Formats: sequence, C-alpha cells, structure tokens
Amino acid sequence: MVDSKQKVIELYGLMKSRGVKIIKEPQVPPIGGYYFLMADVEGNVWEVAYNLFMPLDADGNVITHKPI
Repeated sequence: MVDSKQKVIELYGLMKSRGVKIIKEPQVPPIGGYYFLMADVEGNVWEVAYNLFMPLDADGNVITHKPI
C-alpha cells in the first residue's frame, strides 16, 4: 500500500524498467484508488495499491482506528 496514485505510477515505471513481469497494468478499481499487479521470480503475485479509504501513518502502516 502506498500513499498516492503518483507513487503507484512511479513504482510501476520502476518495476517495468527493471524487467518485472506485470500481471495487470495500472488501473482504477470500481471503488476508486489505483493499483497494478506484478509477479516475482517465484511467480508470487504482488499488488501495489493506493486506497482512498485507507490512510497511512508516517511509517506506511494502515491507520485502522483513531487512538483512544
């Protein structure tokens, strides 16, 4: 998960330039956001995504609730 559509675009360009197998080109899912799928050398599929409804903290972790 990344914090912006621009970051998805940047990572897509980097992965593609390094020869990573792209499974699904960058696109907007029905609920919004932006993502693409890639595969590693073992065939595992990885998603790089920006989700409007899942904010991230300064360390890149999903904020699931507000602190009490």
